[in-house]
Amino acid sequence: MMKKNLKYLLALLCIIVLLLCTGCSSDNAAPQRISITVWTYYNGTLLESFNALVKTFNETVGKEKGIIVEAYSQGSVNELEASVMQSAEGKVGAAAMPNIFSAYADTAYALDKLGLVVDVSRYLTADERAAYVDNYLTEGDFGQTGSIKIFPVAKSTELLFLNETDWQPFAEATGTQESEMLTIEGLLAVAERYYNWTDAQTATPDDGKALFGRDAMANYLLIGAQELGCTIFEVDGDGRLTLHFDRDIIRKLWDSYYVPFIKGYFSAAGRFRSDDIKTGNLLCYVGSSSSGTFFSSRVITSDTESHDITLKVLPCPKFADGESFAVQQGAGMVDPVGAAKTRVLATVDGLGGAALKEIGTAASFTVTLTNYGTQPQTYTLTPDALYTDCTAENGDYTVKQISGAQITYSASSVTVPAGGKATVNATVSVGSAEYNHYVEGFAVMHGDGCEDLSLPVLAFYGDWYGCERIIDEPSYTGESIYFETTGYPSTGVGSGQFVSGVTAEGKIDPEYISFSPNGDRDMEQAFPLLGMLRSAQTLTVEVTDENGTPLRTNISATQIPKLLGVDISSAQAAYTMLSISDFYALTYGEWDGTVYNTRTGKYELCPEGQYYFLVTATMPGSDHEETTKLPVKLDITAPEIDVVSADYENGALTVTFSAKDNVGVYGEIEVYVNGESQYVLLSDCAYDEATGLYACTLKDPYSYRTGEMNEIGVFAQDYAMNSTAAYLYTGVDESADIVYSTLTNTKDSWFDSFQLYDRSDLGEMYSESEIAELVFDWDIRGSVSERVASLTIDGENVAITAKHSFAVKKSVEPGENAFEVIAKDASGNVLVQETKLLYLSTKSGVAARIYPECYPDRMSELCPETNRPANAWLDQAGFGTGWRNAFGYLTHYKTVAPLVFECSDPIKEVSIIYYDPDQTLAGDALMRSYDETIYMEDVKYKTMTLTQDDFVDGKAAFDMPMVPWDLDMSDYINIDPANYPDTRVNECYITVTDVLGVKSFYFVRVENDDVCRLYEDRGQIEDMNILDDPDSIVSLMGFEWIKPMDDMEFPFVFTPEDLDSNGCIHVTGKAADDAVLEVYANGEYVSLDDPMEFAFDFKLNVGVNYMSIFTVEEFGSTTSNTYRLFYLPEPTTVTFDQPEVADGATIYTTDDSFYLSGSVASYFDGRELAINGDNVIFEDGAISTPAGKRHTAGFEKEIALDLGVNVVTVEMVDAAGLKVKVTFTIIRLNEDHETTIVIPARPGAGGSRFPFTDVGRNDDCYDAVKYLYENEIMNGTSDTLFSPNAELTRGMVVTILYRMEGEPFTLGSKSFSDVKAGRYYSEAVEWAAENGIVNGFTDGTFKPDQAVTREQLASILRRYASFSGIATYDAELPANASVSNWAKKDVAWAYAEGILTSAQTAAAAKNANRAEVAMAIYAYLTGTAR
Repeated sequence: MMKKNLKYLLALLCIIVLLLCTGCSSDNAAPQRISITVWTYYNGTLLESFNALVKTFNETVGKEKGIIVEAYSQGSVNELEASVMQSAEGKVGAAAMPNIFSAYADTAYALDKLGLVVDVSRYLTADERAAYVDNYLTEGDFGQTGSIKIFPVAKSTELLFLNETDWQPFAEATGTQESEMLTIEGLLAVAERYYNWTDAQTATPDDGKALFGRDAMANYLLIGAQELGCTIFEVDGDGRLTLHFDRDIIRKLWDSYYVPFIKGYFSAAGRFRSDDIKTGNLLCYVGSSSSGTFFSSRVITSDTESHDITLKVLPCPKFADGESFAVQQGAGMVDPVGAAKTRVLATVDGLGGAALKEIGTAASFTVTLTNYGTQPQTYTLTPDALYTDCTAENGDYTVKQISGAQITYSASSVTVPAGGKATVNATVSVGSAEYNHYVEGFAVMHGDGCEDLSLPVLAFYGDWYGCERIIDEPSYTGESIYFETTGYPSTGVGSGQFVSGVTAEGKIDPEYISFSPNGDRDMEQAFPLLGMLRSAQTLTVEVTDENGTPLRTNISATQIPKLLGVDISSAQAAYTMLSISDFYALTYGEWDGTVYNTRTGKYELCPEGQYYFLVTATMPGSDHEETTKLPVKLDITAPEIDVVSADYENGALTVTFSAKDNVGVYGEIEVYVNGESQYVLLSDCAYDEATGLYACTLKDPYSYRTGEMNEIGVFAQDYAMNSTAAYLYTGVDESADIVYSTLTNTKDSWFDSFQLYDRSDLGEMYSESEIAELVFDWDIRGSVSERVASLTIDGENVAITAKHSFAVKKSVEPGENAFEVIAKDASGNVLVQETKLLYLSTKSGVAARIYPECYPDRMSELCPETNRPANAWLDQAGFGTGWRNAFGYLTHYKTVAPLVFECSDPIKEVSIIYYDPDQTLAGDALMRSYDETIYMEDVKYKTMTLTQDDFVDGKAAFDMPMVPWDLDMSDYINIDPANYPDTRVNECYITVTDVLGVKSFYFVRVENDDVCRLYEDRGQIEDMNILDDPDSIVSLMGFEWIKPMDDMEFPFVFTPEDLDSNGCIHVTGKAADDAVLEVYANGEYVSLDDPMEFAFDFKLNVGVNYMSIFTVEEFGSTTSNTYRLFYLPEPTTVTFDQPEVADGATIYTTDDSFYLSGSVASYFDGRELAINGDNVIFEDGAISTPAGKRHTAGFEKEIALDLGVNVVTVEMVDAAGLKVKVTFTIIRLNEDHETTIVIPARPGAGGSRFPFTDVGRNDDCYDAVKYLYENEIMNGTSDTLFSPNAELTRGMVVTILYRMEGEPFTLGSKSFSDVKAGRYYSEAVEWAAENGIVNGFTDGTFKPDQAVTREQLASILRRYASFSGIATYDAELPANASVSNWAKKDVAWAYAEGILTSAQTAAAAKNANRAEVAMAIYAYLTGTAR
């Protein structure tokens, strides 16, 4: 094999030598030693093999021929391509162009367009050509002229690689032959057989193993289709691409890979399938023939188990009835040298710059100048200045020239011969440079009649390895660089979502760094947080015990980058979180508190105590190890809490308790008084060192009940999130043997399940039926008398504390729960035997409303919010959130507002907190209440309570006192306070408790008539009409518009077709409440024949136009409305500099980023343009129309690309609300120019939770609705309703198909008279008409708002199938069918396809409901006949 490779390499090198020697003038010249540079992207084993080949060549053939090859790996395919293009474009600092480089066709083609690729076909004889596969040679024939611009020496195909060692037991047990896997059909059968065989090896059902995997799914799809007779992508001689999509062939490809994949017969776990061979997850795979070098010689199944294996190579399986095709892949070699004309490149050690690293006061390097041209070139050399970094007086980072520092040369000039090289020595002298600083500059060679050459020079004057740590010190050491400069800790220990050891004061104390692997899902693992000041060559993380004995190695990695670009303003700490880094799997960086026990063969939990993360790091080029030791305690023991006393005096409650813990009690505790909690800092409590007791005083224990029993609880956590609670009972009835704090009396006990869990876990993710299947816990707590010696609840013995309290956790279910309680004395006599009931309510809250007694129609519907914690609603009741439902109180009353509270649920109590009427509210204070917390220090409140006795037929009447309002609000509303002397207002915050104890919270605002004049509709404009279009009628404030656009904030947009021949629109309207009108058009007064109505022609200017309407009503109140009317002669546009970018386009690349640039043009400024949500143009909101011309702004963005599919969305909106949206796809290929095909989930698997409460799992339409919803094809009629029985319009059906096609561009030809621009269905109908999917009615209409019938649905779907390239056919109707003549063929086809049922064809002219449409489209898409 080595001899054969030498033969191919020699052939290419000889061609290069011929090119380099062209133009030699003397036949008698001495043999010239030729040096040839080769760039590759090889790494690992492949690089070692290539270097060995080069070494052998240089020592044998090369030595004989006078040819020396110098090979350099550029890292990766992308890095190689970047280096080549930089050299080709002559960028500063770029290395010299190599004589040969590895290249895929796209890179070679790009270089060929620059005229820099040699056609080597003329240097090959016919016999030499015959030694290569024809298709390998033609890949480099870009012009189809017979040229060879890619020399095929690194090509490959696909083979089947088999772990023969582990195959043999299976083959012997089942009689399976390797030859069965020569076809794909046979491979499927073997894979199923292997799965069943491995499944039978264990007692666990359905745990069989996968046999097979593939590396390149694109190859399978393309070659598989080719074998079956379909060329998916076909390119003609003019470069036009045709897509052939054969439904049957694609289905066979799907069934032959994805179906067995889902069943578990095939698999893909690692990055490559050779990785899956190493871990024993697969027995065989199809991959590149070159991937055999990566095939492991061992299988490692666990930390302690591995075994040797043998590789066997078989042909790639093909379809049994298909033609034989093989994939061509891999790179070739390209020669760019002969294309150079007069070019000289300067390099240092083959690189386009001098990287001198650490130096002393001086250092030297050699510059090599290579002339690829045909003429000699001369350069003058003079000393060059050197610079260093510094901080300017204003604090800015800058650079300055170093006194006495320079680059000098060994000669004053140098001449480089044509086709040859010359060298010159250069010396860097640091002059007065500061120690431990960079020294940098450019070595410049001044050309004599040619361009100057420039090389960047960079050196470090000082101790490179000792000047700064690799890993930042923890903040608690006082030596952290990140913490000193940013205020945020970097290095430390994390656990869960927290930085461990943070005290209540916000500082990190190493004594408190801990975690708790006790199974409660809080702080279960610990992991190191490392602030990387410098990049690390190697990094290991070990876990040691207190004595430094290693227990586990969590990380052993190389090439760890330093963290760059920390955004201080966003309060992000400078973490390189190894536990969740892209470089490492989650389990590598975290420690779960276990260590491997070699005797038991299991990981076991370590004892509680002190442990350490020992982090060892080295820098590139140095063997010096730096260590960082991070402490962490393993603690699974909860704090010990004992509540000693609770003393209530003078309105304050002092709670005395002890709190102890292994690590330390967190500095903030919760004190509960009858279930209501207050947070208290331990630092604010008195502490008695002699007794170890804390005494915390609550100044306003509003839930304390004087003269009654009180439950006082203290809840505490330690720093590992272990928690505990202890309780004390005061005021207990000593005559009672048992009292409960969480079970009161028979049907008054309650709890709301939503208050026990985070809302995201329950409130929005589970339905009522699903909640019924969950398990809930309830603490039963209370106190017993001294007579009670034992207590059982449902047969479970319950511990009684020394203070005679008890607590036990019981599982409960929705509805009624009964608990049998038995208390006995020391002699075993029963003191108490009773059944206690507890109700678990999962209801969403109380539905209620409030309205003025004399205006029941002016009601406020109240929004229940029971699934929020009781103390959270106040913070979230901001203005405009939907909780505030204000209504005007429109009667003559001034001091009180008679209100009615109405509720259909049985109410226990309604608590109303309102403004104290014995005060005057300042206008600015009330306005502040919209944005601040509800309770303000400068506003007084009162409380009233409604009980069951106040309700009659679900209604309770009460009077709300009205508070005087000082309307000194010139900063908020432009009014004269003198006009409103009796303005009054009130706001109330309402807590409603029903008979089960479920609480709901509401906010209501009440205003009197004077205030309402500011907001109500007196003098407003109504029935305004533009262009005699009934759809343009504006109601009140004009919140509807003539041409609706998504999320558009402004009312009217006009295009030339809307204007009459004089450039005008016609506007009519009138005023409400018999008001008098004044109208202005673009500032000019409009004369009106009737002062209460208007009708006039408005001539529009380009851009924005203003129409102002002033009204004066009978009491003298003046209102004004200004409407903005936008005239747009041309549409707003977004253009791109990259010609391949277009809406719906697909772009392929191997780059890891994509540069996107372009411009926007519109008549309005105030534009925002976002690329994937990131604003790249953000102008202020002002609207301007500069000289009536379109205004252009540019944009650019570098888009980072993931491997595979990247969707890019460009959205632009200007200040007029006009939008442009462009979406395209970039597919990033890997280094083998392949991409990964993601396996789609089965219909109904995954996706967001099904939201519709009116479609159950047993409904016929469930699968269809779920599939269409998850694939964003159909939505509901609300967030929770699908409305399956509602009708669907013709416009809606066409819009669904339009969405399925990705909303393609339409010509906008206005096919139907009743389909106007701007409607939600407009573009969909135009698209459908353009493509023959709909025809409309004979009168030229489409009737988009008419309900679609079953036969119309069948007709539309059949035409859509034809449009999609699916052949339709004639079929028979069922005997009971009743169908219009024009639709019989369509309905028959739909029936045969399972789209319509027999029962539906019996009434085909009947309207189809939403469920029927969903099932029809689902059947069409999935082939699921009903």
